[in-house]
Amino acid sequence: MWCYMAIHTQSLLLASVGMYEIIIAFPIAFFFYKIVFGVKYFQTLQILSVFVMLGIGADDVFVFVDAFKQASTQVRVDVCVYVRRQENHTCAYSLSAFLRAQNPGFDQR
Repeated sequence: MWCYMAIHTQSLLLASVGMYEIIIAFPIAFFFYKIVFGVKYFQTLQILSVFVMLGIGADDVFVFVDAFKQASTQVRVDVCVYVRRQENHTCAYSLSAFLRAQNPGFDQR
């Protein structure tokens, strides 16, 4: 995953920070799973959540890098307003994609 991120972003730093973002999510998720929700049983199928977390984290990095590249090619008057709008759009798009993946019956057409 790190190699693919490094190739796509063309930056070792962004790939490393992206992987750090993904790896740091595991102890936080485990804390909520065991301590907050009190789940005692850990099923084999739940190991697949590792791949889901890797996919969501890598997707975040790709979406933000692509939005940044698109923003640098467009002419704009107020940079702060534009970046804030792009950030909101990116977050909303990622959230809607995540929610659609969680519920296959939900379709926005």
